[in-house]
Amino acid sequence: PRTMSMPGASKRVVLTAAAAAAVFIGAAAATALSTPKRQRKGAASQSSDKPKLRPLRLAVLNPLDGSRYNRLFCCMFHELLIDCGYVGCELVEFDVRGGEDAGRDAVVSYPDDYTSFDGVVIPGSSADAFDPAKYPFVPRLEATIRVLNAARVPMLGICFGHQVIATALGGNVERNSHPTRAAAEPFTPTALGASLGLPSAKATLLYHHNDVVTMPGQGGEVLGSSATNPVEITAYGADGDLASGRCHAVTFQAHPEFSTATGVEVLTDIIMRRDAPRLGDEWAK
Repeated sequence: PRTMSMPGASKRVVLTAAAAAAVFIGAAAATALSTPKRQRKGAASQSSDKPKLRPLRLAVLNPLDGSRYNRLFCCMFHELLIDCGYVGCELVEFDVRGGEDAGRDAVVSYPDDYTSFDGVVIPGSSADAFDPAKYPFVPRLEATIRVLNAARVPMLGICFGHQVIATALGGNVERNSHPTRAAAEPFTPTALGASLGLPSAKATLLYHHNDVVTMPGQGGEVLGSSATNPVEITAYGADGDLASGRCHAVTFQAHPEFSTATGVEVLTDIIMRRDAPRLGDEWAK
């Protein structure tokens, strides 16, 4: 990826993005610590008084649609992992959308065995989680989410991932009443959000979306809200887990991965190439 200069306030955004991703990484890392027998060949050994964490192996359930965003998601997320201090992680991508409604010659794929992964990531998509008739890949993805949630497999949902995890678990998603939201905007973490590792004061992340979660799924608690969206971040945990500062899933309406060098380039491309012709140059600027 090409190196890009970041906007003036970007350092704060990057730090917030790293903190946001670290909430999920903490859950996945706890899984890694609790399963030492799954040590993979080639994992670097570390000599330290701290618990030894091997590089994480994550399954990316990517609703590929040919867009630059989905094609480069693993690159952006890998950069975010490095920003969080995790080097050498393995991202294994699965095309959960296939070519059925995206005009591509592609076959849907899912992991055969989730026990070989430390966690699952579901990125953004141009699809609407609330419209399975238009996007027929959604019901199978929702069914998979319910199985993973019941097994307490660490999950991270980003934008569409945030929304589809909510709908899979009985929450509600609808079209945003505001125009397409594409900005660096602040959100206010809740006390629970701060206890799980988010900043304790207002923080800023990068957004690009048309839909919003209006009610989290069953077992979900809001970790952050904003003036335009009451459910910016959600954590899911079993009974008593969230009160003890533990969760197995966390979802963001924002895109922490946009705070990386490749992410800024991808977001700029989306705004200038896809949004500007529809919403106007002034909006895009």
